[in-house]
Amino acid sequence: MGTKFNLSNEITKILNEEKINETAKKCGFVIRESKLTGFRFLDMLLFTYFNHKELSLNDLSVQLKARYGISIKKQSVNERFTQTAVSFFKIILEDVINISVQKTNKIDFTKYEKVRIKDSTAFQLPEPMQNNY
Repeated sequence: MGTKFNLSNEITKILNEEKINETAKKCGFVIRESKLTGFRFLDMLLFTYFNHKELSLNDLSVQLKARYGISIKKQSVNERFTQTAVSFFKIILEDVINISVQKTNKIDFTKYEKVRIKDSTAFQLPEPMQNNY
């Protein structure tokens, strides 16, 4: 059986809360001070305790209250799912991939059986990696 790659673990090993929040501001996902920071939004989606297949906006609101003590209506959570949020996630993923590739001179792709993506987000791999998938 192959080694599992856990994106959540990789992100937290590579990027800290300050770097994630800085990225959220730079890309326009966070415009002004808010209870729902870029890090908390990312954390809410990647580290949720709920079943992702049945995840509701209310579940996300409950999780934010439990983890951070902040009350946000499900409608407010829904309003954060924008094209800017997609851009924010894309930048974070690019940073994680770039830093991971730089740390590892040669990646042995044969040990991975599959790549699991839990949503319909599309992204492009760097040209040198495209032949591996």
